[in-house]
Amino acid sequence: GAVKSASEFDYTGYLITRYGILLDVDDVACVFRYSSGECVRKAHAAGRLPVNLGQFPERRGLFATAVEVADALRSFERTSQRIRGNRDDLAGM
Repeated sequence: GAVKSASEFDYTGYLITRYGILLDVDDVACVFRYSSGECVRKAHAAGRLPVNLGQFPERRGLFATAVEVADALRSFERTSQRIRGNRDDLAGM
């Protein structure tokens, strides 16, 4: 059947299937609709990224876990539903 809400959608499983357990900055850019990995790095440096980025020893670049990215998507979905619900209330719907 159709997915009714984010709580029924397996964000973690989807992200791991598509990107693996770790997402690099380009993957994070794709998921969160940033124009580039460089924009993700700048948002991270400014404290505006909804996930933590970290560096592995002996590896270049920054990474986020699929689990944390999935949590951020679920959090966004809940917030966007609340905002949508409040807007509908204000519109008298």
